[in-house]
Amino acid sequence: MKICLLTSSYPQFPEESVNAGVFVREFAIGLRDKGHEVTIFTPAKARTMEADKGLEIHVFPWKGQDLVLTRLNPLLPSDAWKLWSLRRSGTREIVTWGSRQQFDRLLAFWAIPSGWFGHRLQEEAQIPLDVWVLGSDLWRRRRYPFGNWLVRHVLEGAATVLADGDDLRREAAALCGKSVTLLRSMRRLPEAETS
Repeated sequence: MKICLLTSSYPQFPEESVNAGVFVREFAIGLRDKGHEVTIFTPAKARTMEADKGLEIHVFPWKGQDLVLTRLNPLLPSDAWKLWSLRRSGTREIVTWGSRQQFDRLLAFWAIPSGWFGHRLQEEAQIPLDVWVLGSDLWRRRRYPFGNWLVRHVLEGAATVLADGDDLRREAAALCGKSVTLLRSMRRLPEAETS
């Protein structure tokens, strides 16, 4: 199966463990090891991104290079400009590039912004989209103009909605009016050194 993982958070290089994207990388490796062809769609960061063997990374340019998008404040003009650029560039890129990739399935980590990008490609190319809500996408949606509507719209259009916890599952289900499946995120930790 040819799968596109859409994420706003992904390590810049395999050894990086700065943010939540670490578990997305682990998930991508798991899919690869099961024989799937996996491409990660993510915004550009401060340095060139390096993919693990057997994984593809497609980055799109935008006006920011922030590692953690949830730190951007939409009420600050400079951050609002970055967020607008992220949405505009990501939407344009996913439609022009993604439509040519012949993906079998899309999985968005976080309803916003990744779910929005996946939703746009789903509409354009009729590819099934699954959305995994992980916390900040639901908890901070009201901080953004039309955030509540955007999250609801993405979840209503998804083939499957997954949630990283029981409270999130209930909140997502109430928001979109459909069944939400519990799927907890996790990652492997390095073995502790013994002396």
